[in-house]
Amino acid sequence: MSKERVNSTEVKGGPITAAADPIGRFFKIADVCRELCLSRATIYRLMKDTENPFPQPVKIGMASRWLECDVIAWKEKLASDRVVLPNS
Repeated sequence: MSKERVNSTEVKGGPITAAADPIGRFFKIADVCRELCLSRATIYRLMKDTENPFPQPVKIGMASRWLECDVIAWKEKLASDRVVLPNS
């Protein structure tokens, strides 16, 4: 019988689940691009947007990583700001 792990990481004391980790994972730029179906250049261009800027990365040494919760919050804000026009 195999043990299935979904959205969790094994650590001493048990798994960390999405509910217990509100920040989520650290995304590489490739992960962000895949998550949003956007190019790397577009992500960096969106970071300069004045109305709804894409979140800045967290620097870990020389590496840049985006917090999963920041990416999700940006997507949710973008979706909530969308204007839906009534059918004419």
